[in-house]
Amino acid sequence: QVVVFKRSMASGYAGVQNPLFFRENSSMLFGDAKQSVEEILQALGHDTAGGSDPSARGAAAVPGRGL
Repeated sequence: QVVVFKRSMASGYAGVQNPLFFRENSSMLFGDAKQSVEEILQALGHDTAGGSDPSARGAAAVPGRGL
């Protein structure tokens, strides 16, 4: 599953829709990506007051993904 963060349904800079956005395994979450992730983490009970270290906010690192 893929979550695409997007501010609106408007086409991108080149005026072309991205077909990846409409694949069966993708969902769109409209709004500011940073704010949306912080709201999701708060809803899950994670502290979002940490610095830039994801582990400080309770995010789990994925091996080999460099999170």
